[in-house]
Amino acid sequence: MNDVWSRWVVFLIVLALSTVIALTTTHPSPSPQCVLGEVKNCTVHNCSGYQVCRSNGWSECIVIKQCKPGETSSCYLPGCGVGVRVCDACGRWSNCSQR
Repeated sequence: MNDVWSRWVVFLIVLALSTVIALTTTHPSPSPQCVLGEVKNCTVHNCSGYQVCRSNGWSECIVIKQCKPGETSSCYLPGCGVGVRVCDACGRWSNCSQR
């Protein structure tokens, strides 16, 4: 759930910044390949991300990292107590599992 929330927060920030820049700076018309503010999924190094259409075309693929790959963290397993979760190569937490 935090991953989804994080993606929306970043998306809204990027969208707001893109809009402010577009409104305060003279740019050529958006590329016909996308509509300003449009968002699409992308992949970089097998990690899911997204791109935002800006006034000059698609942004680079943005991958939101929640953690440092290889990092571990304690978590709670209902009925089992403390577990562990591991940060994957894409910077996302695994599900909580027993130690």
